[in-house]
Amino acid sequence: MASVTESVATAVEKRKRALELRRAGWSFEDIAAEVGYANKGSAHRAVKQGIAAITRESATELIELELSRLDDLLASLYESARNGDLFAVDRALKIADQRTKFLGLYEHKTDDTSAEVRAALTGFTAFEQTLNRLSLDDSKMFATTNPDSPARWLKIDFSTGCDASTTGAGTTS
Repeated sequence: MASVTESVATAVEKRKRALELRRAGWSFEDIAAEVGYANKGSAHRAVKQGIAAITRESATELIELELSRLDDLLASLYESARNGDLFAVDRALKIADQRTKFLGLYEHKTDDTSAEVRAALTGFTAFEQTLNRLSLDDSKMFATTNPDSPARWLKIDFSTGCDASTTGAGTTS
């Protein structure tokens, strides 16, 4: 029977291998099969634990790599989508959906620690990144917020102190 130390070392090695495979673009299902996890959920947890265990610089590299891959894919079909190619539109939406999932924006319940870690690792919020992409002079972005929510960062960080003509504050639709 393996000692506790050997079991921990094996788990660490499996987690390291899972992270390497994910960095190489493998799916969680394929990682589970290759490394020996029971299912893709176990592989996903191992990769998340691996990211938490590595240095901040390496985690930032991995996040930037994944986001860069998604950006490259989107850039390759963006013009076709804008010109009405419905297949390209569908693919662009799938890429946006994947990006949203990757950044954890669909998570309904996150503890403060995971949100802080995600923000620290990415170096900017998804909202700020979206704002930075509004490059045309007349670009507009619409958002809503629940002013009674304790997590009302959109109102506090972006609209408080702005006038209603630029923020839409006080308007209803």
